[in-house]
Amino acid sequence: MISCSTKKFSDKATKKIYPVERFGQLDRSVLDSVLQNGSNTSIDSNKPLVIIYYPGKDKCNSSGSSTRRSTKVWYNKMEKGINKIEPSNIVYVYKDSTDLFERHDGFKDWKQDPNKVIEKTFFKTHPPCGGYVLISDSGRYISHLAEFDKKFLWQRLEQLIN
Repeated sequence: MISCSTKKFSDKATKKIYPVERFGQLDRSVLDSVLQNGSNTSIDSNKPLVIIYYPGKDKCNSSGSSTRRSTKVWYNKMEKGINKIEPSNIVYVYKDSTDLFERHDGFKDWKQDPNKVIEKTFFKTHPPCGGYVLISDSGRYISHLAEFDKKFLWQRLEQLIN
């Protein structure tokens, strides 16, 4: 569970508790089609889909000492681990590009969330720092709503495909 501050009806911050992970089932072909058509991304529907999500600049992702190069190394290790578990489609999606290309992009090919479908489906609450979604070829998914460790992502991917 994570706690997020929100503004509601006044200047006072209200705390809300949200689950960090959500599990579900969806029609994978619909999502693949939206991503392919909306962001010019090629997706193999027989492979798992890994979506790395950047919501835009926030207090969490605007602090720290990472650089574009250190982020690139981190993403490359993450991708290598993912593909070692199971060759996968890995897609980088952003809602708002503020501060993304200055520091956080890791030289990856980020795509704007087509019609906000990723946000509306998986991230109805702003994920602090970002998040990810793992989707099996059959449409089972795990979404993670917050900063994450690549080793934890790998564990969840193994759980999802086995």
